[in-house]
Amino acid sequence: YRVAAGGEFIVVFGRAGQSANQVERLDVLTGEVNTLWTLPQGEQFDSTQAPSLSPDAEQLIVPIRTQAGEKVLVVLDLNGQEEQRIPNGQLLNWRPGGGAVILETVPGSGEPYQLGYFQLDGSPGQYPLEPSAALTDAASWSSNGEYLAFNRRDLTGTNELYLWWTQTDEPVLLSTAPNHRFGQLTWTSDSLSFYVNVLDRRSGKLAQIWQYLVTTGEIRFIAPIYFEE
Repeated sequence: YRVAAGGEFIVVFGRAGQSANQVERLDVLTGEVNTLWTLPQGEQFDSTQAPSLSPDAEQLIVPIRTQAGEKVLVVLDLNGQEEQRIPNGQLLNWRPGGGAVILETVPGSGEPYQLGYFQLDGSPGQYPLEPSAALTDAASWSSNGEYLAFNRRDLTGTNELYLWWTQTDEPVLLSTAPNHRFGQLTWTSDSLSFYVNVLDRRSGKLAQIWQYLVTTGEIRFIAPIYFEE
């Protein structure tokens, strides 16, 4: 089985026996267990993705596979009501105080990926960019929830670093890296800058560290990292 913690409760997925197709809520204070949601007949939990609770523990994303084999993210409230289904999606992360960033495949187009932001209120997702050949899991929100930094590889294979200010429709391309690829992104606590690992494209090893300053738009080269070929 799999679990997701939410303060005073734990959500348990797919235990053995009769509850193998259920989502259950375990109260860690009283030990009481209640069934939150039951999979419709023919559907099963997707073992390749972990379930996830929103930061405010008000919503739950449950990855499943339909009878046809399609991957779907089911959005539940904590009363077990199904609020939304997002097909062909993979959860990247949660926005502080907001919705979820989802990486979607685009059926019928050679399966490029598309980045979407969902408020999880039933409304359609926002798609700040055209589909790309690939998008890594390096996507990170500023602590104030206003900015999303992420990287991707476009259809030509070029590695790109973006910043999306949520009050605008389109993200800003900060840099490209023909001989490198961008890795982990880490924001400072004041949301004024973030650091990004720049990796050697061939070996995948860390080569450089950059800092991007939101207020000035400046990219600072912090340090080279030397490694043996």
